[in-house]
Amino acid sequence: MYSAVLVAHAIEEGQRLLERLKKERFPVSAALWYHVPDSSHWVLVIATPVVSRVGPTAAYTRLQGILRDLNPSYLSLSNISLFSPAGAEFERVRSVVGLPNRFGVSPARGRPGNLSSFEDAYVYRV
Repeated sequence: MYSAVLVAHAIEEGQRLLERLKKERFPVSAALWYHVPDSSHWVLVIATPVVSRVGPTAAYTRLQGILRDLNPSYLSLSNISLFSPAGAEFERVRSVVGLPNRFGVSPARGRPGNLSSFEDAYVYRV
């Protein structure tokens, strides 16, 4: 099946967002681009304890303000997904990607199951 290619521009914008989140003290436990199976869509998945602390609505509101200041051409709330690092979905992704907590970028392939199912991913940190 046809798989949409994740372009360098999106990868670079994702990296810039992660750097800005760090500067804004918005902690990130994991971040990766996730290719939605059977579609041409890529989603930047970010695991952050902010979701657990203040709830998803407040976390997205804070992210929206950071995005507004960053003014990316590709990234928006429609292609970013936040979730809690304490959740089962995060653990499934981490176990399949198999990387310790570290910075680094690399492509990854796997099939962990459920929301975390993916054929292709681009990992910043897991």
